[in-house]
Amino acid sequence: MGKKSGINYARASWSPWYGGCDGYKIFTECEHCYARAQMRRFGKDPDKLTRGKTTFQKPLFWAKDPAIKHVFVCPWSDFFLPAADPWRPEAWEIMRETPGLTYIIPTKKPELILERLPEGWGAGWPNVWLLVSAGTRATLKMHWGAMQDVPAKVKGLSLAPLLEHLLFSGFLRDWRVQPDWVVIEGESGSEARMCINTWMLDVVWGCRKANIPVWVKQLGTHHAKETSVKVSERHQPLEAKSVYQLGDRAASDMQYWPEDLRIRQLPGHYELSKEH
Repeated sequence: MGKKSGINYARASWSPWYGGCDGYKIFTECEHCYARAQMRRFGKDPDKLTRGKTTFQKPLFWAKDPAIKHVFVCPWSDFFLPAADPWRPEAWEIMRETPGLTYIIPTKKPELILERLPEGWGAGWPNVWLLVSAGTRATLKMHWGAMQDVPAKVKGLSLAPLLEHLLFSGFLRDWRVQPDWVVIEGESGSEARMCINTWMLDVVWGCRKANIPVWVKQLGTHHAKETSVKVSERHQPLEAKSVYQLGDRAASDMQYWPEDLRIRQLPGHYELSKEH
């Protein structure tokens, strides 16, 4: 919940609050929610919405650190939960006071965004990006439809976890407002469901055709277990081991990926280095 982020397109993760999200009851994508598992591992109740005691003000300190540019918001909750209404104005104010940080806010509740935007939002703040999550055609249609009239300088899609072939170019043709950014992610964890590379390539090709920056975050645990790499231990001959066995359990290391999937772009087509 603090400075270090497990999200490879952000340097820090910020939890002004955590818990209380009911997405796992509603969406197929959330059946194996990583946040709920992580919270239990740290002894926290994932069903209870809790204000962060030591984390709420963190961005005010991060703003002084030139290494931190992108902040992932609410990794263990949803920023637009109605129960968080009393705390959200203070969180918005922190974002307004730290224009040097870019806040990436994913949500599974895009229908709640409009009435929870801050005063002075206008067409959006340059340092706040809004992402809506989806991993199936049904959820994608519903969630991106709800984002059409949401004003934002950057609004995009987090296809996480990607669970089926989206026929992405066809999807893009159906909407008057296109995403400014697309993130793709295969599911990770012991119960991870399959994500086929061709599903990801379909999204990448659709984004390239439409000139939309795309970030492939990870190929997922299923890919990690299925992909073999020839390695050698000291004084031992080459041996085939899975990427999973090599420790990359989410298949997030691009060196083991098909060439066409090795793409990580941010809005503005700025390509981020692996060292980020």
